[in-house]
Amino acid sequence: MCSGKTTMPFDPLSFFALAKELGDHSSRDECKLRTAVGRAYYSVFLVARKKTGILDDTDVHSKVITKLRTRPGFRATADQLGSLRRLRTVADYEMEPRVITDRDWAKNWVRANTLVPSILKYLNAW
Repeated sequence: MCSGKTTMPFDPLSFFALAKELGDHSSRDECKLRTAVGRAYYSVFLVARKKTGILDDTDVHSKVITKLRTRPGFRATADQLGSLRRLRTVADYEMEPRVITDRDWAKNWVRANTLVPSILKYLNAW
């Protein structure tokens, strides 16, 4: 989990640990579930960004997904990261999600919690 100041680089998987704490114990708390989805996304996005070596600040999320998509055997991983990114965007920007199926935050959290290990499996094999 996140801790105080350290000399070690930040481990983005700490975001996923926090997401699990928020998401697994708050099945009806929309605020916590939305936050859990966002932290889950950033945990794998930061790993993917490091693996791809993309340091840009402009449109970095799309660039990371595109780079994954062009790597042999990583198209599905890129699609999964794109799906998780979309959920994070809904969580952060849509107070009343336009797509009706996106309004169930317990289900959104289950989806995010399923995607992260799948994405990490491929990123760790990079």
